[in-house]
Amino acid sequence: MEKRSHLFFLDVGFSNAKGKKLQGRILTCCYDGSGLRTLVDAIGTAPDGLAIDPEHQHIYHTNMAVASTNSGFISRIDIDGKNDTMIIPQGVTWTPKQLTLEPKTRKLCWSDREGMRVFRSILDGSNIEMLIRTAEGDEARKDARNHCVRIAVDVDRHVFYWTQKGPSKGYAGRLFCAGLDIPDGETPDNRSDKRLILDRLPEPINLDLNLKEIVMCMSDKRDPPFGNTINRVDLNNHDKVEKNILVKKLHEAIGLTLDIENSQMYFTDLLGAVYTSKMDGSDEKAETFGSCDVSDALLKLSHPHGGFLSNLTMWSPKRQEGHTKIVGHAYTVKYVRKNHGTDPKVHGHYIDSIPAGSVVFISSPPGIVNAVYGGLMSNRAQYSGAVGTIVDGRVRDLQEHRDLEYPVFARDIGTASPQELLRVSAINVPVRLQSEDQEAIISPGDYLIADLNGVVCLPKGLAEKALALMASQVEADERIAEDLKKGRTFQEAGKEHRANVKFIADEKGW
Repeated sequence: MEKRSHLFFLDVGFSNAKGKKLQGRILTCCYDGSGLRTLVDAIGTAPDGLAIDPEHQHIYHTNMAVASTNSGFISRIDIDGKNDTMIIPQGVTWTPKQLTLEPKTRKLCWSDREGMRVFRSILDGSNIEMLIRTAEGDEARKDARNHCVRIAVDVDRHVFYWTQKGPSKGYAGRLFCAGLDIPDGETPDNRSDKRLILDRLPEPINLDLNLKEIVMCMSDKRDPPFGNTINRVDLNNHDKVEKNILVKKLHEAIGLTLDIENSQMYFTDLLGAVYTSKMDGSDEKAETFGSCDVSDALLKLSHPHGGFLSNLTMWSPKRQEGHTKIVGHAYTVKYVRKNHGTDPKVHGHYIDSIPAGSVVFISSPPGIVNAVYGGLMSNRAQYSGAVGTIVDGRVRDLQEHRDLEYPVFARDIGTASPQELLRVSAINVPVRLQSEDQEAIISPGDYLIADLNGVVCLPKGLAEKALALMASQVEADERIAEDLKKGRTFQEAGKEHRANVKFIADEKGW
């Protein structure tokens, strides 16, 4: 029987900060995003790295605390969220970042950013060893090129890898390796086996190893087209290391983990999303792309208006501002006028059966002044794991949605509730867009993509074709942008790089 992953991940707490203090959480869900729940909340010490010990049912996480002081520490928690224990006390490690648990040696390894060091210890926090120190002192601490941020361990080859990230968007990030044991007569400061593997990286963030193929996957969070990506680094020959981009167009790529057994990788970004793809970056999901990317692909497939749903715009968390993007399968709700006696009635409330990871799409009859969606609904939808709500009609309680940082897109706003005029007649049925400008049907299971540019519906029957075109056209557009910065004309660059997109469509008869 197939064994599937259970995910654990951190929410650093940008969306629910109290004053200037972040409130981090540890969450868990099934491999497909279902069953989302919070294990530990209100972690006010800036959690950053996470490691799971399934054998002993423990979670380890780093706490950066206050980066300007030597106040970081490492905690161990039972896998049910209980028995929080500090195993590496304050004063040992300055700003602990990525944490990895090596099952063969039963040791923890972690990077220390402002401490400019890499450590390891026994799982109970004893026998702490410093493996590398890049610099010392307050002046050196100001130079981000000295900051050790991420780590990965290959016990079989007896080496560990770490990154020194450099300044934001500085293309000064580096990847190093060294042996797990310090050479005789040497110290963490002067190791002769320290080796530079890659340099001039935008801002390398997380690392994980596929030891079957001796390759590393690495997230890089800044400055597209080379940053905000997931990358593959071939480590079979340290004298000739190659890096290839697997996934692009993330929003500040951060977390990364590999599920070797099922040939999947999972990754996160600061937009607050968890993504998955195959290990080679293929089978990219619609989450990777923006609304314009989806529309461009659908237009090439002759889908009307590129799937654009007119006059639906962002109202929360801000009004048409910021990097908010929601992507998920449509969970449709159909409202009708109360006097439509032939329409069926729904038992129970639609808001209580929303699947995790879905986008709620609410259809209101045309010409209705009353709002059909309010703040209490967003409270419940967010708890259920919905990624956002799109209302083909009016919403109310705007400040409540914004306080929740919950994404809401709608046609307009209002104050009155719907009860006097409307009722829900069906859930998860095809609904028609209420627009005089176009004809469009939104069906359950269609992809809905919404961001600053608007809302797009990607029919589930076209998803595979559209995703193939999107990956190709996004790469082409990035290459065109590079050429335009070098002075080439748009006509020249477009003719060269967009030819491949047309070739894919023609070759497959699309």
